[in-house]
Amino acid sequence: MVHIEKKVTIKRPIDDVFGYMSNAENDARWRTNVKYIEHKPGTGPGVGSEYRQKVKGPFGGLQADLRYIEFEKNKRVAFETTTGSVRPLGQIDYSAPSEDTTDVHFQLDWEPTGAWKLFAPVMGKILEKNAYASYDNLKAKLEAHEE
Repeated sequence: MVHIEKKVTIKRPIDDVFGYMSNAENDARWRTNVKYIEHKPGTGPGVGSEYRQKVKGPFGGLQADLRYIEFEKNKRVAFETTTGSVRPLGQIDYSAPSEDTTDVHFQLDWEPTGAWKLFAPVMGKILEKNAYASYDNLKAKLEAHEE
């Protein structure tokens, strides 16, 4: 199993951080590997929301659509990847140590199958590098009010 975690503290109120991040259409602005993402009409909001997503990869990118499977305002969003050959599960937990600071805790788990078991160590490093860069980018953008 590949497990990735990243924690960041953002100097913004939890309503701002959760509001921005819980709309996955904003992901293309801060996630370093997202080429595009759009909400699928007729789904959501909240649990059941689905997003079409293309991430950077070989041959012009890879389809990696996702669906929210948990959604608790200012607490947690969990998602599953529904298309593509790599289908991790992820969750983002939120807490507010003060009224103008938000802790964000991202976790991603992927159980490789078939030939992916051979590539899991390399793919895991790629996913981890991307998560670290993305969440550092998110922190910088939100603290600079660049959303």
